[in-house]
Amino acid sequence: MPLLDIPRSRTFIAFTVLSCAVTLGVVISHHITQVQAAKRAVLAEDASVFAELAAGATPHPGANPVIVELFTSEGCSSCPPADALLAHLQRDQPVPSANIIALEEHVDYWDHLGWRDPFSSPYITERQRSYQAVFGLGDVFTPQFVVNGSAQFNGTDPSAVETAIARASANTVSLQLTSVQVRMGGSPIEVSAAVANAPATHSEYVRPYAALVDPQVTTDVHAGENNGRTLQHINAVRAFERNGESWHMKGLGTAPFRLPLPAKSNPVGMRLVVFVQTKPFGPILGAASCSITPQNLDRPSATPPSSAADACPALPGTPSQ
Repeated sequence: MPLLDIPRSRTFIAFTVLSCAVTLGVVISHHITQVQAAKRAVLAEDASVFAELAAGATPHPGANPVIVELFTSEGCSSCPPADALLAHLQRDQPVPSANIIALEEHVDYWDHLGWRDPFSSPYITERQRSYQAVFGLGDVFTPQFVVNGSAQFNGTDPSAVETAIARASANTVSLQLTSVQVRMGGSPIEVSAAVANAPATHSEYVRPYAALVDPQVTTDVHAGENNGRTLQHINAVRAFERNGESWHMKGLGTAPFRLPLPAKSNPVGMRLVVFVQTKPFGPILGAASCSITPQNLDRPSATPPSSAADACPALPGTPSQ
C-alpha cells in the first residue's frame, strides 16, 4: 500500500505542510514589516531634507532673475532626484549673479503607464515639445531642465545647469509687478498683473507668460514606476497661460491672464510668476515673482494679510484687512 494511502501518514504530511506554510508566512510577514518600516524611515528623512530645501529663499541683492524650468512627472522613476535638485536651486540660490525662479512643470505623457500625475498638463507637454523643436532634439524626455529658454540639460547634470544659470543671468532683467488682482468666483480664475516698462536696453517683441505655482506639495503615489513613494515638489505649476501673440518689450503694461485653476482652489499662498519670452520661442528676457495674499483678491477674506516681504502688490485702494 502506498504511503499516502495510509490515513495516519496523510494526516502527518498535511500537518507538516501546514506548519511550514504558517512558519514561512510569519517569516515573510516579519520581513515585509521590517522593509516597510525602513522605507518609511527613509521617506521621512527625504521629506525632512526636502522641506528644508524648499523653505523660502534669500535673494541676491542686485542679481537678475533666471527662470529654471524642470519638465518632470510623478510617473517617472528617474525624476525625484531632479525634483530635489530643483529644490536645492530654489532654496540655496547657489549662483550669486542670479535669483533663480524655479518652475516644476509636469508633463502628461507618463499618465497612461498606471499613475495619473495630479499636476500633469497637456499644455506643459506642448511647451516641452516646442523646446524640442528649438533645440533640435529627437524626442521629449524627463527629467529635463531648461534654463531661461536658452539651454537644456538632462536632469542629472547639476554643474551644467548652474553654469547655464550664471551665463543667462547676464542677459535678463527684473520686471516690476506694480499691482496684482485675482478675480475669484469663476473657472478659470483671472489674474491681472501690471508690469512696469522694461529697461530701454531691450527692444524685442515678446510673449508674456504667467504661472501659478504651489510652493510646496506632497503626493503619495499608488501606482506606476514610483509606486509606494511619497514625492515632494516645490513650485509645482498649477496653471500656465500666455497673453497674446506679440507685445513690445518696452511697452508692457497691464497684462490680464486667464489661469485655468479650478474654481474651488485657493490661490492665497501660491506664487505668481510672470516672464516674457522672445518670439516665437526663444530666450526669456525678464521675469518677476511674488506671493499671493488675501489683499490680492477682488473679494478680500477675513484672513490677515501676509507679512512676506515678497507679497504681490495689490491694486491701489484695495481694502485693508
